[in-house]
Amino acid sequence: MKVEILLSKNELIGSKLICWGTGKLYPNLDSELVPSHLAILVDGFVYESTLFSGVRIVPFDSWLEINTILYRQSRDIEIDRYSFSKIFSSIWGKGYDWYGICYYSICLIRFMLFNIPMPKTNKWAKSSKYFCTEVLGRMLKKDYSMVVPVDMAVIGF
Repeated sequence: MKVEILLSKNELIGSKLICWGTGKLYPNLDSELVPSHLAILVDGFVYESTLFSGVRIVPFDSWLEINTILYRQSRDIEIDRYSFSKIFSSIWGKGYDWYGICYYSICLIRFMLFNIPMPKTNKWAKSSKYFCTEVLGRMLKKDYSMVVPVDMAVIGF
């Protein structure tokens, strides 16, 4: 199934903080090109998880009113439409992974202050809650609990 991965940012304070903090992971990347959010676009609808809504689906046009796309990549994922719908409907409405993002933030602060490498696993991630990259991870059957949008921009999927 073909999907589009959208890496974006917006003018909200949360987005600005995420761009500033995660941009420290890649000091050679222009700060204007650091995304704060990842979303999945399929057939005119955006599948995502945001701080205050959790996992949701919104029309692409509405999503564009708030977000600025920095990177847009078409990708074939090994899933059929039925399975995609089934997986997404099982997480739709689930809350944001606040514990997971707090753990990530603590690790990021340790990285910025003491150059301690980022861990590979998120010890506080909740399997029933999702932040933006975890939604894509669920679709790809990968653990993206320690992956942020700038990682996707620099390293790839």
